[in-house]
Amino acid sequence: MQSKLTTSGIDEVSRLLRSADALMLSRQLRDAEIIFRRVISVSPGAVLAYAELGRCLAEQGRWREAIAAYRKSLELDPDLTYVYDNLGLALMRYGRCREAVSPLRRAVLLCPDAWRIRWDLGRALLDCHDFEAAGSEYRKCLEQRSEDPGVRYELGMALLGMGSIQDALVEFRRCAQISTGDFKVCERIGVCLLALKRPWDAVAPLRRSAALNPQHADTWMGLACAFGLTGQRDSALAALVRSVELEPASFGRCWSTCIAFIERFFRIGRARDLAGAGIVLALALGIGRFRCLAAVLLRPLRDLAPDVPCEADTAGLACDAVGEGGQPESATSGDGTGAGALD
Repeated sequence: MQSKLTTSGIDEVSRLLRSADALMLSRQLRDAEIIFRRVISVSPGAVLAYAELGRCLAEQGRWREAIAAYRKSLELDPDLTYVYDNLGLALMRYGRCREAVSPLRRAVLLCPDAWRIRWDLGRALLDCHDFEAAGSEYRKCLEQRSEDPGVRYELGMALLGMGSIQDALVEFRRCAQISTGDFKVCERIGVCLLALKRPWDAVAPLRRSAALNPQHADTWMGLACAFGLTGQRDSALAALVRSVELEPASFGRCWSTCIAFIERFFRIGRARDLAGAGIVLALALGIGRFRCLAAVLLRPLRDLAPDVPCEADTAGLACDAVGEGGQPESATSGDGTGAGALD
C-alpha cells in the first residue's frame, strides 16, 4: 500500500510542478517532461502531473503517449473537464476522430456553457461526417459566440455535408462579413455558387480567394470550373495550369488540363497547345506509375515546342504554353483585385 506524502513531500511536488510549468512556457518541453515523470515516480497518484505530462507530450506531437497520460489522469479523477477536452483533441490529431467524440461529449456534459469545448465536439463530429450532430453543436456555440467566424465557417461546412447548399452559402457570407480577408471563406462561397448553378456569380469570390492566397490549388480548380461553365475557355485553361503547377501530383488535375489543351489545339490549331497537352499527360502518366511511357512521350515534345519545359517532374510544367506570346495568363490583375487577365 502506497504511503502518503509528508507535508514537505507535497511542497516539493508543488515546487516541481511549478518548475515544469515554467519550462513549458519557455518551450523547454523535454526538460519539463523529465520533471513531470519525476513527480509521477515520487507520487503515482499525482493527477495534475499526468494531465500536464499529457499536454507536454501533445505539444511535442507524441499523440499516443499523450493519450495514455490523459487517460491515466482521468482514471485518478474522472471529473476533470479540461482533460477530457485535451484527450479528445489528442485523439483527433492522432486520426481517431470517432474515439474523440466520447471524451468531448463528457467534457460538454461536465461544463455545458464552455462554448470552446462544444466547438471541439463539433469539429470531431464534422471529421466523422456526422454533419447533423456537428451542426447542432455549432448552433449552440453561436448562441454564445454569434460573431465567431471560425464557428460559422464550420457550420457552413456541416451544412454543405448535409446538402443544404443555400443555407451553407448564407453562413459563409456571414463569415465573410466578419472576417474579410479569409481566402477559404471566399473559396467556399464560390463553391456554393457553382453547386447552385450560378457560375457567373462564382467567378468574383473565387478570384478574390486567388488574390488572397495564390498558392491554393483548389481555388484555381474552382476558377477553372467557373470559367469553363461561362464559356471562358482560355481563362479556364490558364486556371487549370496554375492548379497543376501548385499540385502536380494530382492525376485528376493533370487529366483535366490535358483535355483543355487538346480542346484549344483543335480550336485554334497551335502546336504548342498540343505540346502542353503532352507535357501534362506525361505528368499524369508519371503519377500513374508509367514513368517510362512518360519519358518516351516527352522526347518528341522537345522538338515540337522547345520553349516549353518538358521535364515530367517540373512544377512549372507549361506556363509558356498557356498565354499568347509565351506569356502566362493570370487569374488576378496586376493590382491583385482579380479583374484582369483571365477575362
